[in-house]
Amino acid sequence: MSSFFDSFRSAIQNTGTKTNKNPQRIKAAELKEWLEQENPPLVLDVRTSEEYRQAHIPGSKLLPVQQLPSMINNLAEHTDTPVVVYCASGARSGQAARFLAKNGFNEVYDMGGIFSWPYKVVR
Repeated sequence: MSSFFDSFRSAIQNTGTKTNKNPQRIKAAELKEWLEQENPPLVLDVRTSEEYRQAHIPGSKLLPVQQLPSMINNLAEHTDTPVVVYCASGARSGQAARFLAKNGFNEVYDMGGIFSWPYKVVR
């Protein structure tokens, strides 16, 4: 597994930086409130498909962190859209949030782990 993280770190470092904004932290309560608004953020679950099937935040989209470097072009239309990422504990979401911010996404938020989400989940 460490080889994946090594190549992921390398991809982050070797990508042209389009923005210097760092991802911001967002609390579960803030995200829940935002999701209830007229223009909610794009919410990305960066866990595995198996983890996603077990439980995920309603309306979130699955994009495993391992696939993020190869799928970044599919998200190009969202560079000016607020994007919130989460995983299980916060490690993968932090990596994904930094990767998105370094690749031109202007408003990136890291919620950390789904275990901090005390609200309804899809099972």
